[in-house]
Amino acid sequence: MFVEGWRRFDIIMIVKNIKKICAVIIILIFISVSTFLIDSCLAEDNKSPIFSFPYAHINDGGSVCYLGLGYQIIKWKTYSEDLKFYNVGVEKHYIFGINLYPENPNIPLLKEKNIRRHLYE
Repeated sequence: MFVEGWRRFDIIMIVKNIKKICAVIIILIFISVSTFLIDSCLAEDNKSPIFSFPYAHINDGGSVCYLGLGYQIIKWKTYSEDLKFYNVGVEKHYIFGINLYPENPNIPLLKEKNIRRHLYE
């Protein structure tokens, strides 16, 4: 009888610990998704993400890679082939598909503005 009481107590403690672990995981996922959405909106508006840090600058015209809590944002800024325009775009990866050494964009890039005019401004 005494042993059965201890087993019941152990099961109750295990269930409480599992609930605490699940709550922490849910909170971390919520924080990660929230910061990803905010940083994505900022990057789309051509601003720097605030919840992630730049970890790589690519010498292709000004591309920057940002790494956050379970996500990656790459702000591409490359020269066009005729060196008259910048090609720009934002590439986003969440948890799976993070590329720590990007070489080429996996998205279509848009033309931004005349480089010569931009260089002399």
